[in-house]
Amino acid sequence: MDIPAGWISETELRDAIGVADEDKSTFHRNLVNWRNHRLLPQHYDGSVVPASHPLGFGIGNEAYYPPIMIQMVRRIDELRQRGGNMDRWLWQLWIDGFPIDVVGWCRDRLIKMQGFTNLDEKELTVAATRKPKRSDPRSSFYRRLFGRGWLSLMTWALNVAIGARPPESLFDPKSPPRSALARIFGVGTDPSIISVGVAGSQIEEISLPRLMAILYEEIGADELQRVREDCWVLSHCHKGNTLIVRVLAAMWGRVSCRAVLLPGLIILHRSPDHQASLLDVGKRYSDSPAVQRFEVPHARR
Repeated sequence: MDIPAGWISETELRDAIGVADEDKSTFHRNLVNWRNHRLLPQHYDGSVVPASHPLGFGIGNEAYYPPIMIQMVRRIDELRQRGGNMDRWLWQLWIDGFPIDVVGWCRDRLIKMQGFTNLDEKELTVAATRKPKRSDPRSSFYRRLFGRGWLSLMTWALNVAIGARPPESLFDPKSPPRSALARIFGVGTDPSIISVGVAGSQIEEISLPRLMAILYEEIGADELQRVREDCWVLSHCHKGNTLIVRVLAAMWGRVSCRAVLLPGLIILHRSPDHQASLLDVGKRYSDSPAVQRFEVPHARR
């Protein structure tokens, strides 16, 4: 096959990274493993990665990669030194602006989640409304809501997730789940502020089947970039100290939640009233110099 102009061989990639000769087999296995786990692109500018160049009969083939791979492999090595797992590395690479198939990753995770929508609704309600464990992101706001608020908000969220009509809607004149949501933003938060925030959105249509359908649609580069900005903000929420920021940080910390967050944010931004990214909103309403200095890393090619 023809090698795209500017691509480098695996040997050149190895030399650029500084891999010793005795480690080249391990390096090759790592490349294959990272690619299978979506940490490296499987396609780049319409070409399959890696491209294969025959060296001659009985010799084999040489793999060729886009030059961005040098930066990506170096970044993966940095992330490996910090610990974690490949799912977390993948998300960090995408937030850093590297060409990662994060949509495919989310699709794979949601396929595994969809089975629970076929379970008995009563069993699901019991599971969703019981006291969360410490490792559960919802534990960050459980005590703030008390019994009634917790029950109404979790029942609402469960019905939205399985595609059923919630018994109490956020859009009702008197809405217990909306009041509970307001308490997460702050004890003194007026529920009407939540009403304004969700007005015009499709928040009660974000079921798992709907999220999965979004991931199979054509997602524009601009809207995916806006969501990447949102996710960059979420990845920094651990630095905040308000309850809503701690809740967002807890959700972001559970990697499986990100498979729901990404298509959910796409749906949100497709509403004409919700075009601004979280970074834009933060800069608009915050007087903090640190927030004003925040800049999302540019996409890398």
